[in-house]
Amino acid sequence: MTTSKKDYSDYLVHLSNSNSSLALFSGFLLTGITILLTALPDPSSIRSQVILFFLTVLWNLRRFSLQWLGMQLISLCRSVPPLSEVPGMRTHNKITLLSDVVGRFVLPLMYLLWNLDRLALATTAVGVLFLVIYVVFGWRPYLKRREASRPS
Repeated sequence: MTTSKKDYSDYLVHLSNSNSSLALFSGFLLTGITILLTALPDPSSIRSQVILFFLTVLWNLRRFSLQWLGMQLISLCRSVPPLSEVPGMRTHNKITLLSDVVGRFVLPLMYLLWNLDRLALATTAVGVLFLVIYVVFGWRPYLKRREASRPS
């Protein structure tokens, strides 16, 4: 948490707008992947799978960036209440993490529907990799900051 008297409200608005843009672009990517799967004459061709894999990596990267930025926004807030004082916040955080873990399997399941087993496996590996990176660089530091801001 920032302890200085500087006003970061404009910066927070900017980051919030960036977060919204990332979320919108992630939605477009997921929609684009879905449309490609249904419209490609042969999604099992190597070229199609390479393109789908590239879009999947980009989707995971945008999603990671979105989540990481969301975790960083709270560090710029001057006064953040302890989790125990915000009703349901612990539950919300657990549901958020659970939905992210489950959400990582959306694309692999879509690829399995089209019998793209290798692409589904590679996509699962990428999703797990980004999930681990998110936990290490986003979730853990967030929990440490929250713990440090707790009154003694």
